[in-house]
Amino acid sequence: MFIIIGNFSVINPSRAYMSIFQWNLFHRSPQKLAALAMVAGVPESAISISREATGVNLFLHIKKPF
Repeated sequence: MFIIIGNFSVINPSRAYMSIFQWNLFHRSPQKLAALAMVAGVPESAISISREATGVNLFLHIKKPF
């Protein structure tokens, strides 16, 4: 079983446009997203990161149970 969490990547060409409308999002690199999971107690061996074709959306996959 996996838990999957989405996050916007720092590679987001629409970032400036989104801020005009005060859509303030947390943009993270794959490394920062993995580090966030590890701070929450997830072992590194249970973590993988994927992205969709444009690279704008990252997906943190946490394998359960760990």
